[in-house]
Amino acid sequence: MLKQRVATALVFATVVLGVVFGTTPEATAALFGLLVLGAAWEWSALAGFGARWTRLACVALVGVTMAAGLRALGTVADPDGGRLVALTGPVLAFWALAALAVKAYPAGSGIWVSRWTLLLVGLLVLVPPWLAVVFVRALPQGAYLLVYVIALVACADIGAFFAGRAIGGPKLMPRVSPGKTWAGFAGGLGASLLLAFAVGVGLELGGAQLGLWCVLAGLTAVASVFGDLLESMVKRHGGQKDSGSLLPGHGGLLDRLDSLSAGLPVFAFVLAQTGMVP
Repeated sequence: MLKQRVATALVFATVVLGVVFGTTPEATAALFGLLVLGAAWEWSALAGFGARWTRLACVALVGVTMAAGLRALGTVADPDGGRLVALTGPVLAFWALAALAVKAYPAGSGIWVSRWTLLLVGLLVLVPPWLAVVFVRALPQGAYLLVYVIALVACADIGAFFAGRAIGGPKLMPRVSPGKTWAGFAGGLGASLLLAFAVGVGLELGGAQLGLWCVLAGLTAVASVFGDLLESMVKRHGGQKDSGSLLPGHGGLLDRLDSLSAGLPVFAFVLAQTGMVP
């Protein structure tokens, strides 16, 4: 299983790197847009929409919301940072509520169990990270920044996997994701911070600037954990292990993009709010 996961991850990473570095911001937006629409198809099933036409309608709604969000943001080539802050600010408030829901689960699940509520949650989970991709890719050195934030989230995931297996110990949130431990959480956060520190030193950041760069990495990594946990909570409530079977060893697209759903908006919001671009 581990070899299969690694092989799939390498293929996936190669495609993403090729598009991000080898094409235009428009092509990057299109690729990630297709991934989001694929994830929307999977989310519609998790939300409880069974008929094909209703699931297609959910995907279409996500697509329309993406188009509306892009129109509000500006253009793919020149998105507006102030507008991104205005769009993603409420989304960060949603993630704060989602963190509370994850912590309380299964208590309070009756509030969000409706498929229509889950559809709304899906819009908040799927569309903002795509807008974040559009914004980050358009920044100076945006291709490197986009790959960097994806690597940050990947480090949080990989570090958590190996630290959790090696150390074990108390569970992080056993009612939501029995395999996650506090040791894994610490290992993932540590791995992300190490990457941020190494990149910051390589960019010759120093003092307070390097500290803020690492704080941004820490916030992104912690947010990515809750993106993962939110999807785990929805899957557990629906009695499903994976969101799909498209990616061998990983499950569905959602199972790979869930951490980015929270991590990307946090990263982009802080960059847009502070102008902290190395």
